[in-house]
Amino acid sequence: MDDTSANKNNKISQKTDSSSTDKSKAEYLVIRIPKPKNMERIAWIGVTLLLAFLAFYQPITDSIIGGADFVTASLFGADEVAGNVVSGTTEEAISAEPVVAEKSVTVEEPVVIEEPVVIEESATKALSGVINFRIIKVNSEKKSATWGKILSVDYEIDNQKDDFFPLVKVFAYDETYANDLKSIVKGEKTSVTPLVAGEIKKSNLQLTDGSFNELNLPKTVTVHLYDQTTEKLIKAVTTMVTIQ
Repeated sequence: MDDTSANKNNKISQKTDSSSTDKSKAEYLVIRIPKPKNMERIAWIGVTLLLAFLAFYQPITDSIIGGADFVTASLFGADEVAGNVVSGTTEEAISAEPVVAEKSVTVEEPVVIEEPVVIEESATKALSGVINFRIIKVNSEKKSATWGKILSVDYEIDNQKDDFFPLVKVFAYDETYANDLKSIVKGEKTSVTPLVAGEIKKSNLQLTDGSFNELNLPKTVTVHLYDQTTEKLIKAVTTMVTIQ
């Protein structure tokens, strides 16, 4: 009986020892490092999954952004949203472009010297149709107490009519002259060129015979203006002078 119980106890102790040995073996963690060939496959699978995720994520992002734009346009109006988008895009484009400094080029303009335009008096007013004629001055000289001369006559012609060739004649006398002597021409001046319409001409006519003895008497000087071509009298002007 004692041997049998002893054997049982030995078996129980052996089982206990074996179970404790198995438990101690189970506590170790075994890490197996895959072979290099398997690591390449794992890396390739990881890259493929990452690319697939990115390709799938991009359409979703565009859809989300498009949906947000649609909601914003519905709330605030399509024109305002479009304006903000365009302005934002423009600002980004402007900020992205490099600023190029432009060189200012100075172009010298040619200096144009304008000559003064001479406007004749005849072009500024209409012709009156009248030829004006006047004596400006009678030039005389006293030779002695009883003798003197009329030297010349200054006159002016203002032609406000048609072109013509002026002919000027001077008559000079006093009250002692007979009527036939009063008609004697003391000086005459013809024209080579015409006096055009609107032209004003001043001239001097020298007397060929202007001597007088009675210096105490006033002298009558008459100047006639003719048309040289037709010898028609246009105007006669008379003045009184004293030789001093």
